[in-house]
Amino acid sequence: MEKFSYLILIIALLISGAAIAGCTTTAPASTTAQPTAISAMITPVTTNTAANQSGPISIFYVQTAEKGTFIPGTDGTYTLTLIKAVPHTFYFSDRPDRIAGSQSNDKFISTFNWSPAPNAAITLPQAKYTEDTLILELANPRYNASSGDLIYTATIVKDYKKSTLSDFVHNVDAGIPQTFDRVTLFIDSGELRLVR
Repeated sequence: MEKFSYLILIIALLISGAAIAGCTTTAPASTTAQPTAISAMITPVTTNTAANQSGPISIFYVQTAEKGTFIPGTDGTYTLTLIKAVPHTFYFSDRPDRIAGSQSNDKFISTFNWSPAPNAAITLPQAKYTEDTLILELANPRYNASSGDLIYTATIVKDYKKSTLSDFVHNVDAGIPQTFDRVTLFIDSGELRLVR
């Protein structure tokens, strides 16, 4: 629960910073070199690790919206729509890398590796405690910049055991409402290798 509170605090700080800066993130004058697959997705804002260190990192991407829908399909999947989403996707990693920043939703969708389909935790702060959290697998991302809607094909992950979203597992519910207000989506990048 302590780590979950830490994640919420980081998100609040990132959103506040982006709002003050006009929802833009400027890279520092000198950043460390990264492999193409990662550098296409993120521009580090802060790192506290020593130079020339390498190792696997896990990055969380965070999307928030005013409201949303979770509509069942006929094949066991759902259409998840984040309505009037914040136009930037925020990202951060845990220690020791402490990478944080944001990028436009268009860029996130076009550069993120969607194969295999990533896992995500959806949280609804204004929903009932018994229907406010799910672990999902996301596919087929779409973003409508004019309406601000983010749309995914989602599948509920019923037996999630990986450590990257483990802080959410003790709160996972059987389902969430088909319509809801205030939503946060935590998307797991999986392990990426950052070489400096």
